[in-house]
Amino acid sequence: MSMPRARPAPILVIGTGLLLLVNGLLAFTGWRQATMPMMIAPSQRDLPRLFPNTIPRDAPTAIPPEQRESEALTRPLFSSSRRPYQPPAAAPIAPIEAPTVPDLTPPDYVLAGIFIDDGHHRALLRRRTETNALWFNEGDMIDGWRLASVESGKIALEANDRRVELELYPTQTPAAQ
Repeated sequence: MSMPRARPAPILVIGTGLLLLVNGLLAFTGWRQATMPMMIAPSQRDLPRLFPNTIPRDAPTAIPPEQRESEALTRPLFSSSRRPYQPPAAAPIAPIEAPTVPDLTPPDYVLAGIFIDDGHHRALLRRRTETNALWFNEGDMIDGWRLASVESGKIALEANDRRVELELYPTQTPAAQ
């Protein structure tokens, strides 16, 4: 006894048929594209034939290009208030006066310490009215005065061609005693 042969499912037959049909269409489209002449870019003499509504560049026109551009710039395009750019009127420039440098009073600081080590020159300064002191590097600005030099025992502050020296251990004058 032989077994009856199974019939293929109808969906398998329909799917195979559709696959063959799509494959045939793709093959036909590829063959047709391969046999058609390919146009890369039209030449100048072909333009009037391909685009009949265009005007050749060398054809005379009623308005010269420079007038066309100026007319387009003067007409309102998207807004009725559109007008050509008008630069603002230049305001008269007043002469600039040199800034006056205030006459600085000598700083009210006391030299509390000096630190000099391998190119580092620092001074510890405190105001006469305060107890906290701050370290300043040579070249720093202190209330409009520049810390010009730090030496062992004294510092120099400079401002507006003036120079003030503060000593670490100031000598007492008889009037101050």
